[in-house]
Amino acid sequence: VTDEMGQKQGLWMAYNSGGQLMGEVEFLNNQRHGTSRTYYPYEKVMEETAYQYGVKEGDYKKYYYSGQVSMEGQYVAGKKEDKWTKFYSDGSTQWEGTYKRGVRDGDWKYYDRKGNLVQSVSFKNGVDTKALADQKAAEEKKKADAAKKGGKAPSGSKPGGTSPTPGTPKDSTAKPPVV
Repeated sequence: VTDEMGQKQGLWMAYNSGGQLMGEVEFLNNQRHGTSRTYYPYEKVMEETAYQYGVKEGDYKKYYYSGQVSMEGQYVAGKKEDKWTKFYSDGSTQWEGTYKRGVRDGDWKYYDRKGNLVQSVSFKNGVDTKALADQKAAEEKKKADAAKKGGKAPSGSKPGGTSPTPGTPKDSTAKPPVV
């Protein structure tokens, strides 16, 4: 439904060519406002996102086709915030961690399907704190080695002679998944 100004109001539903419901969105004054849902075939909910005045705000849930929750968390002002959890299809936790203003912050834990902790990573403002500390230690070692030899380390040089992506060590092997 549109109002006399041509703005979307109320519940809008989208269907595929076969007549199956694919999504529904609540609008207020032409902005998403309320819960938005997308669907798998046969009207099984795939994803639910809460909006306020066009911005993601509130609960978020994604589901497996079986109906089991795949991921859940919260949005505040359009950014991921607080605890987020990803689940395996059997309902056990795959990973859990917190966001602060849309970036990973705090301890993130990764589990195998049996529930055993396989990795724990600490983030500060989206940066893996251990990887950053390892990179700084390698740079300091290189400077110290160069000073012992009487030489000077070239400005801006990185261990191994290459420039890794800022905030990550060159030879980091255990990287947490991108979320």
